[in-house]
Amino acid sequence: MSDQQQPLKKKAKKVQPMLTIQHMSKEPRLAGKVAVVTGASRGFGQAIAIRFVEEGAKVVCCSRRGCDETLKMIQSIEGLTKDVSSVALSLKCDISDETSVKAMYAATSKWTGSDHLDILINNAAMFVFKSIEDATEEDWKRACSVNIIGSALVTKHAIPMLKRSKAPFGTSIVFQGSISSFLAQPNCCTYSMTKAAVVQMARNSAYDLAKYKIRVNSICAGTVETPISKVEREEHGWTFEEWERLKVKDVILRRVGHVREVANATLFYASDESTYCTGGHLMVDGGQTSCTVME
Repeated sequence: MSDQQQPLKKKAKKVQPMLTIQHMSKEPRLAGKVAVVTGASRGFGQAIAIRFVEEGAKVVCCSRRGCDETLKMIQSIEGLTKDVSSVALSLKCDISDETSVKAMYAATSKWTGSDHLDILINNAAMFVFKSIEDATEEDWKRACSVNIIGSALVTKHAIPMLKRSKAPFGTSIVFQGSISSFLAQPNCCTYSMTKAAVVQMARNSAYDLAKYKIRVNSICAGTVETPISKVEREEHGWTFEEWERLKVKDVILRRVGHVREVANATLFYASDESTYCTGGHLMVDGGQTSCTVME
């Protein structure tokens, strides 16, 4: 048979290997990972830092005044056999100041003895509640310097460390959005605008950082009991029951949330249980943004 008469052989197709997804996330879910949590002195950030240590992470807790109280709470975690200094570090950091941010990451590397990072939680926020009519130039500067510029600076200087992580399924950045990112609320323009920007920053960052296997998502909490809630009640002379009754009129679950519930949602995005999630936001609001009050 001549060469021209030889039957044509089909070229074998290259088969792309399937991503192995079995047992990606094991308990503790964050074992061996290093996380930075901003605004960790109270509220959401404090609860997130505690939850992450429970799940095996080494956590750098940052705030302008430090996070000594958070470290005390971490030390009291049931079953924690290690000294708190080996699992959590309190650092003072003004995220609106780039020099302070750089110093925070330098201290992080010194404490961990490595130059990588696995998780960043952009939680720190400045609470400025003013309408567009009443807000001053200073109000806008205060709100934007922390909520927008600060979050951007913390993220920018985390990227080199996140890129150096050896985590097989990549690393994670979680921004703290809010229902205020989506809903109009009275006398809240200065806060809501910055929180809307935070969610959009996360979306854009997800696109830009995907090439480094860095996932970026947002947690958007609704009415949750925090130290800020207590201040609001004291200012109005409300009992907890009176405050909660006012706050849950448009909440499907008819109760306010707990910071632990926000921490659990954040854990999902931080862990390998969310390896196919990026550019998204998770509402932790008891159904508030899905409810229309018809009373």
